[in-house]
Amino acid sequence: DQLMLGYDKKESLFLDAENVREVFSRAGMVHPTVLVRGKVCGVWKINGNQLQVRLFAPVERSRGNAL
Repeated sequence: DQLMLGYDKKESLFLDAENVREVFSRAGMVHPTVLVRGKVCGVWKINGNQLQVRLFAPVERSRGNAL
C-alpha cells in the first residue's frame, strides 16, 4: 500500500503508533488498510469469496455524511 510505505512507520500521518503491527508484520508484509476520514482504522483481506474487515476500534458515523 503506497500510502503506508510513503511515510516512516513511527511518524505516519495516517496510522496511529499503537496499530503499526496490525498493518506491518514482522516478516515485512503490509496488510491492506481501511481508511476513514484520513485515518487508518482497520485492515481487510479476502478469504475465499468473502471480504473480511477487522477494525481497530469502532467507527462512528457522521450525521449526514458517508464514511
